[in-house]
Amino acid sequence: MHAHRLLFGALLLALGIASDAGAAEIVSGEIPLDTGQTAICTVLNSGNAPVQASVLIAVDGGSGMVSTCPGLAPGVACRNGFGASGPINVYCRATVSSKLNVRGVLTNPTTGATVELR
Repeated sequence: MHAHRLLFGALLLALGIASDAGAAEIVSGEIPLDTGQTAICTVLNSGNAPVQASVLIAVDGGSGMVSTCPGLAPGVACRNGFGASGPINVYCRATVSSKLNVRGVLTNPTTGATVELR
C-alpha cells in the first residue's frame, strides 16, 4: 500500500512538472509610484503563434493582482494596472508559455518611468 502511494505521488509530481515545463517568467525592475499614480504592465505577443500569459504587478514581497490572458494572439497585448494609495515601489512579473516572442514593459504614465521585462 505504501509503495502505491509513493508511486501515485511521484506520478502527480511528474505530471505537475511536465505541465509547467514550457512556462517562463520575465520580470521588470521596480518603479516608484506616488499617491494617485498608476503603473501599467504590458506584455505583447510579437510572434506568429498564440501564447498563454499572466501579468502580475507586485508590491512589497510579491503580492498583487494578476491579469490572465489565455491564447494571447500575435500582435495582441495583455495588460494589468495598479493604482497607488500612497508612495510605493512596484514591479511586474509575467508568466508566459514561451518568452521567445514576448516583450514587456512596466510604466508610470505620470512620470514617464519605464522599465523593460527581461
